[in-house]
Amino acid sequence: MSNNYNETEVAGTSYTRCKVLSIINTLEQEAPPTIIFHEEKIVNLGDEPIKLPLTNCSRIFSPTRSITVINPETGVATGQSITEGELYTYLYSAYIQTATDRDAMEAAQAT
Repeated sequence: MSNNYNETEVAGTSYTRCKVLSIINTLEQEAPPTIIFHEEKIVNLGDEPIKLPLTNCSRIFSPTRSITVINPETGVATGQSITEGELYTYLYSAYIQTATDRDAMEAAQAT
């Protein structure tokens, strides 16, 4: 018998996920561009998941390095790959689209 106050046996699942991506895009003479993946553990014991912050892992940008594409729904490799340079292009494009959409909305609200 345990001596833990209100101890209850539980059944459930847990997994690790990336909660936040930080892209450090300094000028190259300052430091190389780096991406940081901030992880958390999700523990499912019932209706409400418990979120526990974990550590992080990082990677210095290398435009020619290949990334294996993994289906986020299944966790299975799709057989495709992209380079970190291609990913950079997609993220840059998403930023420019988001920024110009914001600018257009602000301009419309100002008139």
